[in-house]
Amino acid sequence: MRGVVGVVALQGAFQEHIDKFAQLGVDAVQIKTPQDLARPELVALVLPGGESTAMASIAERWGLLDPLREWVRADRPIWGTCAGMVLLADYVEDRSKPHLGGLALRVARNRYGSQVHSFVSALHTIEPRLEVKGVFIRAPVVTEFDSDKIQVLATLPDSEIPVAVRQGNRIATAFHPELSESVCWHHWFAELAGVHTCL
Repeated sequence: MRGVVGVVALQGAFQEHIDKFAQLGVDAVQIKTPQDLARPELVALVLPGGESTAMASIAERWGLLDPLREWVRADRPIWGTCAGMVLLADYVEDRSKPHLGGLALRVARNRYGSQVHSFVSALHTIEPRLEVKGVFIRAPVVTEFDSDKIQVLATLPDSEIPVAVRQGNRIATAFHPELSESVCWHHWFAELAGVHTCL
């Protein structure tokens, strides 16, 4: 299937995701309005890194929050990176209710520290092709998850704390694959969504 991937472009590192998909020959477009989200050729979504509260506030102001919730409830392919993981978590420490929900896990924002504590780490993954270095910038930490619903895709070496998870067609990464040199995570997500790539 050819299909188009939408990257929610409210705030944060959305252009970097679009550039990664372009390297794969995948059509990726910015999503800013409910009309953008309703495009019939759209088959998958990315929620980029950035500031989760700001992204949710802008989405609500632009009328996009409820359509995004509908997308998640329909279990259509969606990938949240860093702040996107926070948006998709069912429980966020210091919040009374989720932004979008859809992933049966609890996260703590910025638990690895502020931007000056950013780091790059090897990953231990379920697939060798995904074992690239992860870029962590003010990353969330998964503090709890429902092991009956959540599949752990990656952890840090010598750690059982998930840094990439999947539940149905919903995935999230605490790190930023769009800032690495590899396109392997974008290729994997395109395959999950059934989108044709040039690789």
